Amino acid sequence: MVDAIPPDRVPRIALATAYAPEFAALIPELEAPSEYMINGVSYWAGRMQERDVVLFETGVSLVNATMNTERLLENFNITDIVVSGVAGGLDPDLTIGDVTVPARWAQYNESVYMRETDDGGFKPHAGVEPELPVFDFIGTRGVRIASSDDPSPQPQIWFEATPRLLSIAEKAAEAANLRRCDDEGLCLPEQPEVVVGGSGVTGSIFMDNARFRDYLYTVFEAQVVEMETAAVAMVAHAHDVPFIAFRSLSDLAGGGEANENEITAFQHLAALNSAAVVLSFLDAYGDAGAAQPRAAYCEINFSAASTYAGKALGDEFVERVRAAFRDDEAHAAFLHSQLHRAQRIASLAASQQGSEISPTLLEVWGGYKGKTSPSLAMRLPGDTTDDRALAQAVGAALGYTFMQESVLVQCSGDDAGATTHPALNLVETGSSDVLSEATVRSIFGMLLGQAEGNFDLGFTYYPDEDRFSTVGLTDGGSFERGAMTKLHDDLETVSGLSTALSLSEQDVWVSFSGNDWSCDADGAGYLKSPVVAALKPELDKIRVSFAGELESFVEAQLD
Repeated sequence: MVDAIPPDRVPRIALATAYAPEFAALIPELEAPSEYMINGVSYWAGRMQERDVVLFETGVSLVNATMNTERLLENFNITDIVVSGVAGGLDPDLTIGDVTVPARWAQYNESVYMRETDDGGFKPHAGVEPELPVFDFIGTRGVRIASSDDPSPQPQIWFEATPRLLSIAEKAAEAANLRRCDDEGLCLPEQPEVVVGGSGVTGSIFMDNARFRDYLYTVFEAQVVEMETAAVAMVAHAHDVPFIAFRSLSDLAGGGEANENEITAFQHLAALNSAAVVLSFLDAYGDAGAAQPRAAYCEINFSAASTYAGKALGDEFVERVRAAFRDDEAHAAFLHSQLHRAQRIASLAASQQGSEISPTLLEVWGGYKGKTSPSLAMRLPGDTTDDRALAQAVGAALGYTFMQESVLVQCSGDDAGATTHPALNLVETGSSDVLSEATVRSIFGMLLGQAEGNFDLGFTYYPDEDRFSTVGLTDGGSFERGAMTKLHDDLETVSGLSTALSLSEQDVWVSFSGNDWSCDADGAGYLKSPVVAALKPELDKIRVSFAGELESFVEAQLD
């Protein structure tokens, strides 16, 4: 089955190949594969060497490599880009089957074709002079690649592989098992080797010319030449994504003794050797402390600014709270001032259960019953049933102390005994700023419109992640999924080509706890939790302090 969108925002290593032999060398190693078709290109998500990866073919040459790497970054949460494939050899010290891992890449035909002069020479146009020694009338120039960190860059020829990844590659080279012979008995004269460092060059040309081969080796001091990697490196540079490339020699780029280019005979063996080093790299990647298999987590969505506790705080005061919180900036500032209390409440609940935790607190936006405001979320480990029970207890304690109408706890990860719901995530990776704190109210309004005015629908917006999320609780999530899909399509239509919005989903276990404060000022709904009941004296002290600060804030804001 081919799916239209990635299923989640799991951090993944991208494995980029150009064409079928390179892809075929890696796809058998992919576990639990899922295929996602984006603009006619298949992206295969799964696990390889216990790492989350997405494997795809860029297509041959620079334009394909650029377009499809951009689509990769728009639709997946990519931690690193790893290129695997074949190349033509330029360095006389290398032989077919060797695997190179260059430290830098250049696009050699980013160039100027110079005007011929009357004396048979060539001259460049003023302002577009070549930056390296020329080959006849052709000279290479640098290219400007803008990024968020450098919107007005200087031209550059070389784009570097990430030093951290090169260090991992050096370790991987020692463990890689390269092949001298293919399955048909075609063998190389020598056992291949791995070379880490040096340079690689890329052009939109199939290189099979000895004279130009010598020029590339002499001027660029390059070990290999091929047709995609520099384009991938430039996209990675623009997005500040770590990058590395593994290229095995399938031929000698016109410099060999054979009458024909060697790629037809050796491309499959070269692709297998490149893949072997990539697999060893993935093994060493985890050992080196890079991205590990994803951890499960629990997230608690709550606030610290009660607008519900009429009977507990008094209806008149609650109305004043609501008036004070119409100023979003002031509202967010008050929430920020309560982070230490949320941390203290979580520590008390964990201690009551004999645990210690270090929760992560997030300042987010939330929407419920048609209203949108600054809000808070807390993330805890969620690997075990005990972790989930603790998250429920912490959620109930937060709800009780801050007098919330309800608190949502959602946990990721696998649990055969748990009933799950889809968490639907709309993520922006483009430049339009469609998802922002300035637009979140309008977007929630659009979602409610798509949801036929279902005011029980809630959402969370994570500014630091540019993510708008809701949990599918109706008809197995199909109702919310349909609403979010329509929202995604409408936003892309309205916002134009600079928008990159991806819609994904992840199964989560969900738990609610709450209290009707209009009927019960004592918070009996939350006190059903044994942890909250046991901590009531401590939580009451915190609640009194919280209520005092809330009153002072409201008075200062309105007077």
